[in-house]
Amino acid sequence: MADSGQITPLAAALIGAGGVIIGGFLTTLSNVWIDARRAGREEAAATENSQRELRLAVRLVIEELADSEGLIRDAASSGHYWVASRVLSADVWTQHRTTLARNIESPLEWRIITAAFDECNRLNWILGEKRAEHGGQGRASVEQSDRLRDAWLATRNGIRTLEQLIQVQGPASRMLRSDEEIESEVWGPPGSRT
Repeated sequence: MADSGQITPLAAALIGAGGVIIGGFLTTLSNVWIDARRAGREEAAATENSQRELRLAVRLVIEELADSEGLIRDAASSGHYWVASRVLSADVWTQHRTTLARNIESPLEWRIITAAFDECNRLNWILGEKRAEHGGQGRASVEQSDRLRDAWLATRNGIRTLEQLIQVQGPASRMLRSDEEIESEVWGPPGSRT
């Protein structure tokens, strides 16, 4: 008669094997869970870092465009370009455009921003030609053919598009004044614009 209270060697081996399988499964499951959490934290950190990098790039490029916008506006108001030592800068744009390109999905938004710098480069070229004609002396005069208003609008649109990338509401970098106010002040009422 077999003793029902004893475990046979076969049963012990099966229980041991089952314990190893369950233990291995639990260990694997816990490792997968730990790896998933670590990957999630790393992805969140990378996303946060990418967002910080984008905000930095956008803010610096906005500042550069705002400086150009101010020089263009002042030239339109005075009828003369800025002094010879100044240019409409694109250094910050050149340094950060890869970061911006990586984060701007819309081809239209990208084109609006690049158009602002195209206009700045165009004005730098025009001004360089004018200064060369006069031997670099004096302040060059603004002419209607220089299309300062087009350059001003392009810089304002570039700033506005960049602001939207970092969810800035309103004309924060445009001195809290609307485009219409400044345009009317510099170029006159809508019917008198050239």
